[in-house]
Amino acid sequence: LDTELSWTEPAGDSAGGLWAQSRKEVGEPAREREPSHLTIETAVFIDKDLFKHMKSNFPDDTHGEVTRIVLAMINAVQLLYQDPSLGHRVDFVLKRLEVLISDPPGLLRPYDIDRFLTNFCKWQRTENPSSDADPLHWDHALILTGLDLYVVHQSGKISNQVVGLAPVAGMCTRSSSCTVN
Repeated sequence: LDTELSWTEPAGDSAGGLWAQSRKEVGEPAREREPSHLTIETAVFIDKDLFKHMKSNFPDDTHGEVTRIVLAMINAVQLLYQDPSLGHRVDFVLKRLEVLISDPPGLLRPYDIDRFLTNFCKWQRTENPSSDADPLHWDHALILTGLDLYVVHQSGKISNQVVGLAPVAGMCTRSSSCTVN
């Protein structure tokens, strides 16, 4: 597997992520109050097509520019999720940033975004350490792609007006806490 891997670890307790704060054991009484501060540990994957595009735009320091852009995106999302109207502070921690120089075994990347999402969700589940206590475990995985994706509507019409896709209500399930953009 030809990949480039780097990650950052959160400051402080890495085991206090979203899973640890939101999990409820069977038979456990309902909590009187929900935590006011949540952490979403995130993995971001850059596929070979986006990396190729980035390399043509930033030939001198492609990896540095990819890292800078991903961090800017994570920071922008974090700003949105720290709005007081949400009632909770939500922090995003980048646990893994990986540029996929080639297609990894088990990850098929079709142009149909629904199929791409299904494949990515399955693949990321095999990559993610199962224990929340593992310092490399993440709560949510995101793949940024350079493919020109499309969606097939129920009517059969194909549309290329696609920005991204994630399962509805999937954040709290290990198998569907994933996004394709």
